[in-house]
Amino acid sequence: MASGDVVVASEDTKNPQLSSLPLRRGYWNIPITLDSVESVSDNARGRDLGPVTDKLWKKFYERQFGHESTDLVVERMKQKNVSFRWIQLYEAKMKNMTEAIDKSVDRLKQLYKNEDARKQKRTIQLCSKVPPNNKRRFYGGSGPGNLSNV
Repeated sequence: MASGDVVVASEDTKNPQLSSLPLRRGYWNIPITLDSVESVSDNARGRDLGPVTDKLWKKFYERQFGHESTDLVVERMKQKNVSFRWIQLYEAKMKNMTEAIDKSVDRLKQLYKNEDARKQKRTIQLCSKVPPNNKRRFYGGSGPGNLSNV
C-alpha cells in the first residue's frame, strides 16, 4: 500500500462480532479475568454469548476448583445425559463454597463462645466484703464472747 491509499473499512471490521474475535490470551496479549468475562456476559443485552464464553468459564472453574473437580463434573454430566453452562456450574459451586465457609465460621464462633463460657465458670469471682452486724460486736464487755473472767 502506498502512502496515499485510503483504506475503507467494511461493516465487519467496524463492528466485529464477539464470536469472531479470538478469545485466547496469546492473540490479544492481555489477561482475561473473571471480572471481564462477567462484565461481557452481563452487558450482552439480548445476545446469547454462551457458546463463546463457555470455554472461558470452564477454564475459570478448573483454575478455581481444580482439574479433578472439573473432570468429576464432566463425568457426572455424561452419566446423567445433561449439560449445563459452565457459568451456572461456577456460580453454583461458589454458592456452595460460600455456604460451607459461613457454616464453618458460625461453628467456630459457637465453639469460642462455649469455651469462653466454660472458662468464665471456672474463674474466681470476687465478692465485696460485708462488715459484720453491729449487734454481734463485743469489745471487752461482759457477754457470751468475753472470756476474760474465766
